[in-house]
Amino acid sequence: MEKQINELHSKARELLASGEVKVVIGWAKGSTSERTRPIFITNPEDVEQLVWNGNCRNNLSIYLVRKEIRTLGKTAILAKGCDVKSIVALIQESQIKREDVFIFGLSCDGIGETICSNCDVRTPPFYDVLIGEEKEPTVNGDFFENVAEMEKRTFRNAGISGRKNLIDALNVTPVETLAHCATAIYVLSIKTGRNGSVPASMVRETFPGI
Repeated sequence: MEKQINELHSKARELLASGEVKVVIGWAKGSTSERTRPIFITNPEDVEQLVWNGNCRNNLSIYLVRKEIRTLGKTAILAKGCDVKSIVALIQESQIKREDVFIFGLSCDGIGETICSNCDVRTPPFYDVLIGEEKEPTVNGDFFENVAEMEKRTFRNAGISGRKNLIDALNVTPVETLAHCATAIYVLSIKTGRNGSVPASMVRETFPGI
């Protein structure tokens, strides 16, 4: 991991110093050793604050559409494979331009949560520079059990249980939610033959009611 951190710091420093990017969005140490927080670095001398570890849970792509970030100029962002899916969706939906973002793709061993035990993007599918070695996707025998449990958690607050009215639920769920909904991804992956990789735009096309 130390090698990856050094590589990340070096490249981020280079990008900022050359002016190729104006800000780097990443994670920094949080209030405890088990937490991280978003950080926005504009000074090459501050790149040492960037961290990359199993506590980097937050998807930083949400900051790419914020006005205060976009007005700074071209942005570099640290992104796990699952985060890169969100970035691709933002590009496909014309919320950001590809040329306005530099992606640090982070090779990931997971962050210790159930969803990470079945991951098809240990190595990000899309990046400008890859930090770390390429990794094989992981899918274990508990995949369908895990999907069922995530489905229950996803729709519990909406008073929905089981699969009986799943499609109706998906049709009234905001696309931003569906883009990160394990059940929607599962359903569409089965319908399209994809291995769990489904962009938000495909969710919208499949469920036109949203």
